[in-house]
Amino acid sequence: MHCVIRYHVQHLHVSLDSSNIDPDFSFGLPQGYVPSPCYSLPHGIFSYIYLVSLTLEGVISFQNVSSVHLPALRILKLSIDGVVPFDRIFSGYPILEELTLNFNVRNESKIIVPNSVKRLTVDSSPLFPPTVEEVEIEEVEIEIDTPALKYLSFYFSSRVRGFTVNNLHNVVDARLNFENKHVYYLPRLLNTLDRVKWLRLDSSMIKTLIVPTCYPSR
Repeated sequence: MHCVIRYHVQHLHVSLDSSNIDPDFSFGLPQGYVPSPCYSLPHGIFSYIYLVSLTLEGVISFQNVSSVHLPALRILKLSIDGVVPFDRIFSGYPILEELTLNFNVRNESKIIVPNSVKRLTVDSSPLFPPTVEEVEIEEVEIEIDTPALKYLSFYFSSRVRGFTVNNLHNVVDARLNFENKHVYYLPRLLNTLDRVKWLRLDSSMIKTLIVPTCYPSR
């Protein structure tokens, strides 16, 4: 991979499909269950100074990533089925502007969004069907303190334990979808989005928030 991207490549998309996992390795696991990530990326990927956008998706391991230095990176998209050391990963993007996260229950306990981000998309729905043991697990807390943020798209599923928001006064476009059990986070978020111009709420959320005042006659 080094010989492919060493020549000043600016945009890189790496997708590693779980279908390539040895069937013998998956023998005996529940149907639809994806084993822990087994693909390790070359460490050099996280030190290419010319990368402007990076997309990583699939069953990827970050165990070999000790440090990150991508000074030109502006767009990062992560759709990972496995543990992602967000604190280490986010430390190497000083000018990151667009961040897309799709994660599952095996991630670290807290995600702190870099304060340079201008466009944020978070989807905490599971990438693959959870096992019985994972169904009730809620182990991720998200902290958003991003004064530069202008566009927010957030799907708040049962995979999130807590939600802290500050300095969202510059957000002009927000798309929000909370599961019923997390709707109580919505007022806190809306109070922070005091300058939003376009607000999109999922219909199921609206039904939960609005108490019927009249009923159709029979």
